[in-house]
Amino acid sequence: MTASIFAHLGFEQTNDTVKVRYPSCLHTFENARTVAQEFDVEVERLADEAWGVCFDRKPAQTYPDLPKRFFARLNGYPAPYATGIDTYRRPENPQVSCIVVLNENLPFVREHLIPSLLANSPAESIEIIVVCNGATDPGDTLGFVETVRSRWGAVARAYNLGVSLSRGATLAIFHDDVVVDDADWLEKCRAALAAGATAISPEIRALEQIGEISVPSLPIAKNVPLVISRADYDRSGGYDENHYIGYEDLDFTLALKQRGMSVHFIDLAVRHFHGMSSTLKYTRIAGLAELYAFTALPREAIEAYFLEIVQSSHAANQLDFFRVSKEIQLLYVLQKYQQLLMSIQARPFHRARRQLERDLRPILPATPAATLQLLERLDRQRCGQSVMPG
Repeated sequence: MTASIFAHLGFEQTNDTVKVRYPSCLHTFENARTVAQEFDVEVERLADEAWGVCFDRKPAQTYPDLPKRFFARLNGYPAPYATGIDTYRRPENPQVSCIVVLNENLPFVREHLIPSLLANSPAESIEIIVVCNGATDPGDTLGFVETVRSRWGAVARAYNLGVSLSRGATLAIFHDDVVVDDADWLEKCRAALAAGATAISPEIRALEQIGEISVPSLPIAKNVPLVISRADYDRSGGYDENHYIGYEDLDFTLALKQRGMSVHFIDLAVRHFHGMSSTLKYTRIAGLAELYAFTALPREAIEAYFLEIVQSSHAANQLDFFRVSKEIQLLYVLQKYQQLLMSIQARPFHRARRQLERDLRPILPATPAATLQLLERLDRQRCGQSVMPG
């Protein structure tokens, strides 16, 4: 097997300093040294195709701001936002409720997602609710941002819980690996909804292949964010809590379509660091969450590393959580929306459903509740958790 794209990555922290060991395959030493000169920090060339950089943790006014600005410049990202969390107070009558489902990516949410929302939203217009469904406990690190614990890993349930606690007439539902860089995002979203869209997202993927079978393209609106009115969310039935991880977004998109409700793409300036949460959940690289909070790693490198994890799981001599969870939940969607899919094009969806039924018959639980239990057990085994936290 070739070396991991994150080989030679390291993080060492003391009371006074943070030392980062960085793979030269992601950024060369020469490039890092040029950027370091702008921030009055030093980098050193290390053996094993890596370079290193050290940041002082004191005074508090420069940390973690300095490493965030250094790595933003290195990766070509916009300058990081001031956190603003200390001054946030939940408004009495918010226009928009931002629901963030947090897995293990707390430092990034604290340093980037929430600051980007506060910086790019009119004062008193948004409330922020963080729903924790992983092992991470924010404690008091998010100030007055409301946090609540949900079931381990069950993303659909976490979305619904966040919505149930919110008060805005409009909902904006987020993964925990997103930065909003658009000062007009709320205005654009409200205009799109007023123009007739039921739901909008700046990232709508297409499902066009199930196993080896090509199927008519199905849209999948991603929560980066997905924006919808509360009334239409209620009409849709919300997220189907029979899902665990994966395809809850396809299910929700089809639920809207089945009810004659439209999902539209919207052009927003957002950064989606796809794979952040999964790499944190299923690997043990020291300091990786903190490195994500610095935006130290290019987005394409994070996604490539996630694919490494999936591929290694596929190759392992064990029940593959990634494959099984994906296929079980996709089969559930095909069964649930059979009539809708047949009206689009019967033959390919029928073939795909039958193929999944044959492949999964030896392990497929009898009920959705048993399916959730199976997927949670596999998930815990995959990430080394045996006791449910919280």
